[in-house]
Amino acid sequence: MSEFDQHYSRVADILGGISVDRVKALVEKTSSGGHLIHGVKRQDRWGLVLAEGVKPLTPELGFASFWSTGIRMFTASNNPQSSLYGFDSGLFHYGSQFLALTNRQLLLKFGITPSPLAEGSMTIRTQVPRRAVAILDLGASGDKSGRGMFTLLETVLQRGYSGGEHIRG
Repeated sequence: MSEFDQHYSRVADILGGISVDRVKALVEKTSSGGHLIHGVKRQDRWGLVLAEGVKPLTPELGFASFWSTGIRMFTASNNPQSSLYGFDSGLFHYGSQFLALTNRQLLLKFGITPSPLAEGSMTIRTQVPRRAVAILDLGASGDKSGRGMFTLLETVLQRGYSGGEHIRG
């Protein structure tokens, strides 16, 4: 089993009811398509993000927003044995109910270039306007396990999306 297979298997186990093949396909689709996610955990911020987009409010990164793609959507570490699965990750920890989704083409359209932080993670040091992101929204009573957002993200990437969209699951 390769290192990446260990990652996919670990994510599938945590999600439950999602196959390793589906995890692998989503990881590959986000990575190869230049798709980036930014989870918004605090419900009191959802309205702001819907109105204005994503602001660079993370002081520990030098006032930037943190975005991830590929396996880094699920973990803060590239180590498949890490205990950090589900913690400090775009989908599990921050975006299980409300997620901003963009891609390199949308960002470039608005003159935004993400700065690589580590493989699969980036920072953006300017506001990402609402027209540059699609919002995936499960609502306050939505599935907090990550399974619902995984499925919604998978569906949206299959059908395509536009900046400015608000997609409810």
